[in-house]
Amino acid sequence: MRCKGVSPNQHTFASIAGVAANLGDRLYCEGVHACIFKLGFESEIILSNALIAMYIKIRSVQNGWQVFKEMSSWNSASWNSLLSGSHNGKTCDRGPSIFHKMLAEGFKPDICTFTSILRSCSNLLNIKFGHQVHAHIIKNGLKDNNLVGTSLIDLYAKNGFLADAELLFTQLIERDLFSWTALIAGYAQSDCSEKAIKCFNHMQRQGATPNNFTLATCLSSCSNMAMLENGQLLHSMAIKAGNSGDVFVSSSIVDMYANCGCIEEAEAAFQGMVSTDTVSWNTMLFGYLQHRQGLKVLETFRMMLDKGLEPDEVTFIAVLSACSYMGFVNEGKEYFDSLTNVFGIVPTIKHCACMIDILGRAGKFNEVESFIKDMKVTLNPLVWETVLGACRMHGNDKLGESAAEKLFELNPGIASHYILLANIFAAKGRWEDVRRELVEKSILAGYVPKTDHILNDVSDDEKLEQLFHHNERLALAFALININPVKTIRIFKNLHICEDCHDFMKLVSGVIKQEIVVRLQSLDGKCSCSRFMIMNLYS
Repeated sequence: MRCKGVSPNQHTFASIAGVAANLGDRLYCEGVHACIFKLGFESEIILSNALIAMYIKIRSVQNGWQVFKEMSSWNSASWNSLLSGSHNGKTCDRGPSIFHKMLAEGFKPDICTFTSILRSCSNLLNIKFGHQVHAHIIKNGLKDNNLVGTSLIDLYAKNGFLADAELLFTQLIERDLFSWTALIAGYAQSDCSEKAIKCFNHMQRQGATPNNFTLATCLSSCSNMAMLENGQLLHSMAIKAGNSGDVFVSSSIVDMYANCGCIEEAEAAFQGMVSTDTVSWNTMLFGYLQHRQGLKVLETFRMMLDKGLEPDEVTFIAVLSACSYMGFVNEGKEYFDSLTNVFGIVPTIKHCACMIDILGRAGKFNEVESFIKDMKVTLNPLVWETVLGACRMHGNDKLGESAAEKLFELNPGIASHYILLANIFAAKGRWEDVRRELVEKSILAGYVPKTDHILNDVSDDEKLEQLFHHNERLALAFALININPVKTIRIFKNLHICEDCHDFMKLVSGVIKQEIVVRLQSLDGKCSCSRFMIMNLYS
């Protein structure tokens, strides 16, 4: 067109700016901008908006902002173009401030505005601001719009408010693939894998065809729950629909088989992939690692390098973990050094923990202490958890006690730390130290043993011993060993609880920063000591 001498107008440039953005060629995009400036169209609002959208799409956010600032006037499309760059990455935190400024300038947000700002809130996990945006949506009469409704579902689901997401989903006038996928992804991210699969099956019955993201999300749910049969059905569906060639889907298939204990099938799926990336190789590495095939991990890592793929931080966690449990100390050191020296990766705290585990499992505690000092990681709980685990393995009670004290300072609410140290003491026959762990902390918190609840004619020391063998305390001890720290401990008792156990449970709950619920056989809403429980105690 230019060779024929036909001069482009603003509509020509608006179209070509969109094409340039799709090409992703930054130099060409800047060339288009230069032509617009050269021909004197820079004051055209339609072109400025197109340039903002173009720069935002190629992730040249600063240039997009510069175009926006130089505009003499704005319209809603200008703000929407700017907001479109606040969905992810380092710029998503700008979304709320842009939205605020837009409202302050007197512009009325539309559907595009709300979908963009909701995506920003979703990625920021900013539910508080999301609630405010939701109120604006209702105020502007857009709560029934499907695009906005789907964005709201995504916001609430990603933030763990699944009941709100489900309610919004039921209120949608039309449910398309994106709204179904948003809810399914929310279930998957909240570890509600069975709900995710049920929702997927319901979606199919409603006639919606899954896309790559839906399939990958459901495969991830099957992986988390080791639901092999459902995973196999999804694998067949992906092949039938022609989605199995997608890297995201095929990596999820590999992960599903590995987590379901089918490492041969995972290996076959990996070898059958049309194309691979670093994520898919990492998936295979962790599959081998999970099945304790350390040599395969290292062999696959070397193959990955031979194929010309660049390893990332995650890759080295798998490699160093394999060296750890196989006892490859020298190889582990070499791989750790290569992080920075060869691949230019700054070691993270997880890499340091892996290296400490390598040295600790080998019993090289002097090197462990030197490494911690040299790497300046003395204030991280993961480091001392790793040290404590190695001390438990080798019975190093001195360093183990020191590591535990560090953990009690840095992260006092984790019961497993006390249990590990108690195990170290027990292995060394230090029974008095075993008894001291939680008991000492509870006494500091105000616990005074009530030995008058023991009616046997025995000494006070024996009465104290008997108090600690009451069955609710044994149940608590068992829970502390087995329950994830974030979960509530629930104890069911078909008799009353003594006053001493009542006080002890309350104080332990405060010490370990974990909710303890004790259910009693009582009809009056009180505990057996005739006082309402201060802790969460119910009938």
